[in-house]
Amino acid sequence: MIKKKETQQVAVKSKTTKSANTETPKVSDKAKITFFPTGTTREDKISLFSFCLGMIVMACFFVIDLQVRNHIEMERVSSQLRLMSHQMRADRMVELSHARRANRMRMQNRCPKTVKCPPVWQRQAQFNPAQYAPYDVQGTLKVSGNACAALPKGTVCPEKIDVFVNPKTDYSDEWWTKHWAGVNGISKTDERALKYNKRGVVQKDGSFVIEALPAGTYYVGAMMCVSDAPKKPCRPVRLGAEIKVDKDTSVSLKQVFPPQK
Repeated sequence: MIKKKETQQVAVKSKTTKSANTETPKVSDKAKITFFPTGTTREDKISLFSFCLGMIVMACFFVIDLQVRNHIEMERVSSQLRLMSHQMRADRMVELSHARRANRMRMQNRCPKTVKCPPVWQRQAQFNPAQYAPYDVQGTLKVSGNACAALPKGTVCPEKIDVFVNPKTDYSDEWWTKHWAGVNGISKTDERALKYNKRGVVQKDGSFVIEALPAGTYYVGAMMCVSDAPKKPCRPVRLGAEIKVDKDTSVSLKQVFPPQK
């Protein structure tokens, strides 16, 4: 029995020695992994941490600044595109206005089929850009007057009156003498001349104002259809005058068509 106990104790000791030999050795504190070299002081660690933090902050500011600059540039480009779009729309509206005015003038020059049309004058004068150049600026002068003041007594002032100014040039002289103050129709107007015609704002009593005119000499014209009584049919009447504008001017129109007896 004693021998069995001794053999059992020897077996237990051998197992404990084997298990002790198989245990993983502990790593000492000195062998732990660190980001700093051996011997680095606390002040050096703080300085290095501050440097890294500063670099991170600078990188963040750089990214934010880049995003802000990109946003500003996109806003600038978008603003330029909007301005270009508005300018193109305004130019298109001007072109349509000129086209409508030309069409309206062509319609005014037509006569009813039941009436013998006056002879059409074929234009001989040519549009000269040099003569229109002084009027191709934004002016500050204005012309005012009353279209109904030139009508005979008892004539009803119509609700619709067209008043405009036309710069005096060789091209408009022919238009004035042969058509507006004459008895002839006239051939198609050069559309380049139409943009220099400016319309006025007319009130119910016939008073009108034409603004933003540069200095120069103009033909002032007014077109209306008048009647002697409210229920009587109206007849077309053209008024006009030639004036020189070097300050705010008041004009008195007279009837030029049909000629007064």
